[in-house]
Amino acid sequence: MILEEKLQGVEKAIGGFYEAKQIAPRLVESILYSVHAGGKRIRPLLLLELLEAFHAPILEAHFQVAAALEMIHTGSLIHDDLPAMDNDDYRRGQLT
Repeated sequence: MILEEKLQGVEKAIGGFYEAKQIAPRLVESILYSVHAGGKRIRPLLLLELLEAFHAPILEAHFQVAAALEMIHTGSLIHDDLPAMDNDDYRRGQLT
């Protein structure tokens, strides 16, 4: 599987977590803003590459786990930006 297919699979899995769910649209917008903010998706790609290295077929569930890994990392960055931790208004040139 090529890199672009892996990235598309991760993006599809991230979107799938929020489709047709009973979540406030504004909250989904905020979550996706943070998840899509400039990352290279290195963590999910490392997981998927590792699976391929062990000759495991990459299934939809693997994309979901890879997406969850990225979302957990993003959540940790959000918590780091809270005023009690880091009161900076910007991260990598963008408003936090």
